[in-house]
Amino acid sequence: MKTQLVLIALVSIVFGSCSLGESKCDEVFVSTVPLDYLRRSCTLTEVDQESDEVLVVIRNQADLNRHIDCSSLTMNINFEESFLIAGRVRSYNCGYLTEQSTILDCGKLVHRVQIQSEDCPAVTDVPFLVVIPRTLLEYEVVLEAEFL
Repeated sequence: MKTQLVLIALVSIVFGSCSLGESKCDEVFVSTVPLDYLRRSCTLTEVDQESDEVLVVIRNQADLNRHIDCSSLTMNINFEESFLIAGRVRSYNCGYLTEQSTILDCGKLVHRVQIQSEDCPAVTDVPFLVVIPRTLLEYEVVLEAEFL
């Protein structure tokens, strides 16, 4: 009987102190530099054009040449110090980018974009592009899109 009570108490402590499979991590804000190239004269290339969300990590000049086509503009990125996160989110209501931020959360680099939807039925691709410190290149990059 005493053994059963101890076992029940241990199970209660383990399940009561942790939510199943979720660890608590501190989010760390990452200082980024947003770039406006994709909204002006550059396009995202060699990506799934049918996908509603596209995320590309650009590690070097070869990646930049492959994924971003700037016919009238030259992008000068120091890839020894930085890398890029680029992509787009499809809005089905004439959306536009209102805010973007990047955090380090539980071993992942999370790029968050906020898109303002408008009262219009047109499909819009909302691009984003930011410069990230190269020290964070080892982390998996994920995208979180929020529609306002």
